[in-house]
Amino acid sequence: MDTANEASNEVSTLVKSATRLRGVRATRLLDSETEASFDRLTRLAAKLTQAPVTFVSIVDEQRDFYKSCFGFPEPLASERELVGTTFCHYALSSDGPLVIEDALSDPVYRHVPTVQSLGVRAYLGVPLTLASGQTIGSFCAIDFQPRVWSELDIEVMRELALSTLREIELRMALAEISQERVRVQALADHHSSMYDDATNASRERERFFASVTHELRTPMTSILGWLQILREVVLNSVDATEALAMIEMSAKAQARLVNDLLDSTRVGAGKIALELAPVEAGEMIADAVRAAAPAALMLGIDLTTSRGDHAPLLADPKRLRQVLDNLIGNALKFTPSGGKVDVRSEVAGDVVHIRVSDTGRGIAPEMLGRLFERGVQVNSGEQGGLGLGLSISDAIAKSHGGTISVESAGIGRGSAFIVTLPLSARGG
Repeated sequence: MDTANEASNEVSTLVKSATRLRGVRATRLLDSETEASFDRLTRLAAKLTQAPVTFVSIVDEQRDFYKSCFGFPEPLASERELVGTTFCHYALSSDGPLVIEDALSDPVYRHVPTVQSLGVRAYLGVPLTLASGQTIGSFCAIDFQPRVWSELDIEVMRELALSTLREIELRMALAEISQERVRVQALADHHSSMYDDATNASRERERFFASVTHELRTPMTSILGWLQILREVVLNSVDATEALAMIEMSAKAQARLVNDLLDSTRVGAGKIALELAPVEAGEMIADAVRAAAPAALMLGIDLTTSRGDHAPLLADPKRLRQVLDNLIGNALKFTPSGGKVDVRSEVAGDVVHIRVSDTGRGIAPEMLGRLFERGVQVNSGEQGGLGLGLSISDAIAKSHGGTISVESAGIGRGSAFIVTLPLSARGG
């Protein structure tokens, strides 16, 4: 019983964390109405896993609130909330899916109240963790009999949880942008001389919203289409593998779009936070090139690099890698088959230059000065995306005390992007 009490106390501390609860409040989901976009996902989860109950649980300090639920008995199905400790509380601290095959056989989980009150015996829950790091709840399935959850069950729940999380984060980002629009309008109301500028800014945002809607609809349509296939056909290993691979690819595409949107909002508010650590530029470049190598091979592009001088940096590894991935990805996207992309670093005095060059379509001279503006796309969006990557990369470089510049001799003559960052030490 001591083990159960210790685990319960740890869970209680996490549930009541002020930082986590701020994330929960920021979603604006607590006590909200049911919505088809979430209900569709829980229904699909039930169909694909054959679990009797599936739900999206948002955990505040006193209760679980069910944004969506499928299969709960009354009155819980209508009340959509449960006070007290549940399995979802334990899922908050899980590094991955929390998988429980028989709660009664576990010394900790047998004491969870819903084992007696609802008769829960098996549980599968995937934590819902915001990009800002707060775990707000979980995407869950339960059974009233002991159950061995299959690898397919876990993968399906993981992908549907990812789609749920991106829907939540998209709403949060759009809410932030909407608040910004209200502030602009208020400023225009108080300063008539600025009205025209505010109106133009508002129109630009409307165009941006249209682009967001279009880009996010594409991967979501693919996700739901493949899930429909999984639901309607007999799942054999080949069908399941192909379908889940396509779902994962589409979900990751949506995740990139939402993350870019969130980052763009943070850039506008000056809220990019860095977690600095020692980084060696050459090693990071080598890792980024290795990660991009399969895509380059598929596209028929020669992706090369060479380890330059030792270049120690004090930087945020995740953010700096984000910049490299974006620049390499753009170079591959706009370089035809048979072309070449090269990534290398060069130390010059107290700085290092990281150069990503390509033999691709190049950039028109009139575009060179606008490339790092939000929403600007070199090729009129013909390759998709929101046109945010370069503006975010520019902000990340500046937050490190560095810069990004671009060189191109014109259309059809390739281009090069140069990230310049201060060294953290000399020699070594």
